[in-house]
Amino acid sequence: IYTIVEVDTRDRPGLLHDLTRCLAANNVQIASAVIATYGEQVVDTFYVKDMFGLKFHSESRLKTLEAKLREAIQRGAERARG
Repeated sequence: IYTIVEVDTRDRPGLLHDLTRCLAANNVQIASAVIATYGEQVVDTFYVKDMFGLKFHSESRLKTLEAKLREAIQRGAERARG
């Protein structure tokens, strides 16, 4: 059983790296991923577990992870703009 994290955003160089680095930095194990790009839009779906190999159950933990992913997307977009 996995927690599903779906990221739907504009594509840019380094996006996948930023997302996976953010997940790893937060002790999230990626069991599987489906990476899809539609023109300039991406829908990346990650099937993840916590550091103990369990599904995430804490709503606050998920909210924190969401905030960190949003921050990583924003920082990367600013970096890509130059």
